[in-house]
Amino acid sequence: TLRTTSEGVRLFIEPVEEIENIHGPHHAWTDVALIPGQNLLSEVPCELLEIRAELELGDAKQIGFKIRGQAVSYDVAQKTLTCMGKSAPLEPIDGRIKLQILVDRSSIEIFANDGRISMAFCFLPDPLDTSAAIFSEGGQATVAKLNVWELKSIWPKVEAR
Repeated sequence: TLRTTSEGVRLFIEPVEEIENIHGPHHAWTDVALIPGQNLLSEVPCELLEIRAELELGDAKQIGFKIRGQAVSYDVAQKTLTCMGKSAPLEPIDGRIKLQILVDRSSIEIFANDGRISMAFCFLPDPLDTSAAIFSEGGQATVAKLNVWELKSIWPKVEAR
């Protein structure tokens, strides 16, 4: 989508709405303090996921997610979003950032602030690592909204012969 911003017309990229057709079990949190060392996602299996988060920065130095061993992190002072060695500038809006993350078996796609920033990465995670974590470092942040859906596979199951 093309949108007019204070810098002029910009391209915004977001996933298609039809992703909702493969939503499975849903996990949700609202207005939860994100304390360093705490992980709201410790019980959520992470193989195929959609994460939608609105995070209030508070006094944290860094916030983000660790997905199957890969960090998606936001440096508050530098105003940068980083994953797998690549960074993009991301201005908070009213002290918050919005992230939508799609996790597949070999990829992570990140959409920030309603598509203002998009990043896509291929990776080969340890097949035994299905962990997900949300974190805050250097201070406390607030999870204004966090919705996580386990996703159903689009591939039909094939029975062995």
